[in-house]
Amino acid sequence: MSDTKVETISRLAQWKIENFGPCCYKKSDPFKIGIWNWHLAAEKNRYSCIRLFPELSRVSKEQPPHARFILKVSIAGNRKSYTSQINERLFRCNDDFIWHVDFTPYGRFIIDVEFLDLKIWPTNGTEAIPIWPSDGPMQSVASQSTLRSLSRMLYEGIHADVTINTTDGSLRAHKAILSASSPVFASMFLHNLREKESSTIEIEDMTWESCMALLNYLYGSVKQEDFWKHRLALLGAANKYDIVDLKDTCEESLLEDINSGNVLERLQEAWLYQLNKLKKGCFMYLFDFCKIYDVKDEINDFFKRADRELMTEMFHESVNWTGRNNKCHRLRIRSDQKFLQSELRTQSQNAPCCGSRNPRTKGLKMGIGISWNYRKEEKISKCSNREFPFLIAKTLRRMMKAPRIFDVQHIRSSTY
Repeated sequence: MSDTKVETISRLAQWKIENFGPCCYKKSDPFKIGIWNWHLAAEKNRYSCIRLFPELSRVSKEQPPHARFILKVSIAGNRKSYTSQINERLFRCNDDFIWHVDFTPYGRFIIDVEFLDLKIWPTNGTEAIPIWPSDGPMQSVASQSTLRSLSRMLYEGIHADVTINTTDGSLRAHKAILSASSPVFASMFLHNLREKESSTIEIEDMTWESCMALLNYLYGSVKQEDFWKHRLALLGAANKYDIVDLKDTCEESLLEDINSGNVLERLQEAWLYQLNKLKKGCFMYLFDFCKIYDVKDEINDFFKRADRELMTEMFHESVNWTGRNNKCHRLRIRSDQKFLQSELRTQSQNAPCCGSRNPRTKGLKMGIGISWNYRKEEKISKCSNREFPFLIAKTLRRMMKAPRIFDVQHIRSSTY
């Protein structure tokens, strides 16, 4: 990997500097966030400082960026980090932001910049235009007219022929619109089901407000702020009623603003609704960008409620991460079967597994572990549900060689 290359995901950019001397200046390659190309620079002379600035171009001159962001420097090895306050700045031509850091950069370290908000600053004095969220390309006049008509049909109840009951209210809609948008709704009105006879649909897992956002989407009149507010509820409805385009839109939206505060929740949603792109993005954020250390306080609760197969996949992802990102944290780990066997051997001696009081003679029913037959040969078989989270937590902690971020005893006491 080039020493000047910056990796980006969502609104986060990360620059890994492999070798930095006592009196040195390094500038990164350009990286794109929003509509601008940006640069990071690290400088050590009399003082240590980090610089952030947009690339000088016609775009940055005619549409200067107004950014709100946080900078963070992490020292390789001991994972010690320095974080700036939330900064807000307008970048005009040749402007840059300078952050004076209270440490002496030397050797290997990582610079993160996370953009919290990004706007196009107008040159004519009008209101700034936000980059996120974006309403997308302008639609044709004919399409806008059609959407206005559909919106009137929804809000004024013009020839509405079906009632939707939610947890806190009811709505009126049209069978034709619902059937054209969802094969599940179409099946309800096609066959002799209760919904066809009574012209009523019971949606007990959505509020009136979130269901209204769903109908606004189906009728083509959803507002961006309403979509972002209810996107998790919309994702559940899209999965339930097989609305493929809405499901894809929700996945793309959830992928845009991954951060340390929501990445574990997003990972759980990605697993629940089989969103492979979102799951890959969460794994990349946690492991490739080394943000697993930032969620150490939340990881225990995550392991208690996470699906067993998701934990297994997370474990294998961490194995791959420790192999391919050795330069990031200088870990020397053993991810082979022998280490797993030694971990499970210790567990089997300290805790009984299902159906066997003497695991050395009767064999362990284990998932990714070991069992012993009469000749004491070790082999992979099935792991007990109770010992499984204990294994995953302990193994992940060992592999990352991090502080004790996984409370193994807490996880072990939970019931699966």
